[in-house]
Amino acid sequence: SYESLLQIYNTYCRALLHKNTRLRAVSDCLARAMVDVFKGAQRKFTPDQQAHYVFSPRELSRWSRAVFEGLTSLDDVHQRAMLPEGLVRLA
Repeated sequence: SYESLLQIYNTYCRALLHKNTRLRAVSDCLARAMVDVFKGAQRKFTPDQQAHYVFSPRELSRWSRAVFEGLTSLDDVHQRAMLPEGLVRLA
């Protein structure tokens, strides 16, 4: 359900943004935006349209992992200095 996904990805987002207090403050918003985009895509693109339009929470996990890898590619100083707007460039 939406609430379950939100709870799971809220936890993921808090964990991957833990080094930066400014980013940690928007972790709930990031998780909500990710789940909203996922659910919206799931509603819009159905297997009835194209058989390969199958969405699973794996997509959200990959997205979370991409954000994490983007953050870890930065040195510690840049991770801590990043503003929330910088997350858009990571994934």
